[in-house]
Amino acid sequence: MRHEWDRYVISLNIMGITLTSRADLFLWYYNKVDGVVTSKLVYDYLSAMKNVNLSKWWGHSIWSWNVPLKIKCFIWLVLHNRILTWDNLRRRDWKGSGICSLCRTNMESIPHLFIQCSFA
Repeated sequence: MRHEWDRYVISLNIMGITLTSRADLFLWYYNKVDGVVTSKLVYDYLSAMKNVNLSKWWGHSIWSWNVPLKIKCFIWLVLHNRILTWDNLRRRDWKGSGICSLCRTNMESIPHLFIQCSFA
């Protein structure tokens, strides 16, 4: 049994994972300072990827994520501009104010709801 444990620990070390007695912690490789993920760092990272079609890349990779199917479907809908926000509903001849129901100051759209809205 001990031999199998040693092999397991060695294989983790080869992958760059070290077992410690501390609580688990997620570290982000792209944050060279302390490995902590922040919204600003993710935004900066994605902004730097100007030559990559993010919607296409994310649209294919989300299906391999280990998250519930409803989250995968929701992200896919957002990336393909299929969420029924007021801008999409108006294209389908729905009548309404079109104002964001959260902040009540701007027109409701996917970029507004997920990036620009003060409630996001």
